[in-house]
Amino acid sequence: MDYHAPLKSGKIMTAIYERVRESINPVVSDRILYEDMETAIDLVKSGELIELAKMVAKSEGLAFDTEWSELFSY
Repeated sequence: MDYHAPLKSGKIMTAIYERVRESINPVVSDRILYEDMETAIDLVKSGELIELAKMVAKSEGLAFDTEWSELFSY
């Protein structure tokens, strides 16, 4: 998303992006990414991003579950 400005994403994706950016800074120079990857993995495994997506969907009146939802376990 950092490289697609001025284009904007949807509300759910924007909320997830902002949450990730609270924990992981953008890569603007060469650095070891091990800790960033571990942080990202922990965020995904925690279920926090799914809960955030559901919360935003509900507050904005957006559909979260679709015909494909049964293929995923979260």
